[in-house]
Amino acid sequence: MQLQFRMYTDEDDLFLRDFRVPGKWTLLEFHQFLTEELQYTPDPTASIFLADDTWEWGEEIPLSDDNPEALTRIGLLAHDNSRLIYRFDRKNDRFMYLEMTGMEAGDGQAEVIFANGEAPRQFDTGEGSLFEEAMNEFDDFEGDDDYDDE
Repeated sequence: MQLQFRMYTDEDDLFLRDFRVPGKWTLLEFHQFLTEELQYTPDPTASIFLADDTWEWGEEIPLSDDNPEALTRIGLLAHDNSRLIYRFDRKNDRFMYLEMTGMEAGDGQAEVIFANGEAPRQFDTGEGSLFEEAMNEFDDFEGDDDYDDE
């Protein structure tokens, strides 16, 4: 069985991806595929949240090698949870939304069916934050340090 997923984000309305992946894949394999496809640096703190039809957040599944739940087959989850929330940046609390859009017979390779726009840039997973990175743009501003009105 192969599953089709649509991925989008609230950071960029132009970003959209449709994927076809093997239903026998584990969540960890799915995460590794997404990381490679989006050209992100692997983040050991990434996780997937199960969501219901109203996008109500459910259980969090950390996507690390040492978490047995990360080895759950995505096909098993898709029957009960057709929506997943993929946290790709824990530090800055950033997410992608995945919705299963179809199933078909077969065991083909994972592939991108449709791609529009650039994936949101992955921020440095070091000591910085989104706020600090945004404020760095203003470092070169040459303002008037003289507050004398006369």
